[in-house]
Amino acid sequence: MKRWTDGRLWSASKVYNGNFLVYKQLNKKTKREQEEEESGGQALVKQSFSVVTKDHQRFHLISYYENVPGSFRPKSASNQTITTVNIPSHDSKFNQLDLSNAIYPDSLLNSIYKRKHQQQQE
Repeated sequence: MKRWTDGRLWSASKVYNGNFLVYKQLNKKTKREQEEEESGGQALVKQSFSVVTKDHQRFHLISYYENVPGSFRPKSASNQTITTVNIPSHDSKFNQLDLSNAIYPDSLLNSIYKRKHQQQQE
């Protein structure tokens, strides 16, 4: 397994909405972070989610959000623009994943497969 790091300091993880791990960016700043802050950048929130398929493939998805009280807004690559982030169940790259009933609740899988079926008919 390869590990990837984004070069930022994060708080301990907290479970959000039962399915996601959420981390808050810590204030101790690297030189790059100080430069970003001086140019108008804000602290971020990192959200991670893992899925395991029936054939035991594991996918770990990570998204970053601006730390705006009361909401999560997707953060783009540039600090000036906020972009729309694909929701994994709406991303064509993930349409062929077959998730395991042994790992995920039926209610979650049913809602995912129902959305996939609706998208295929559109």
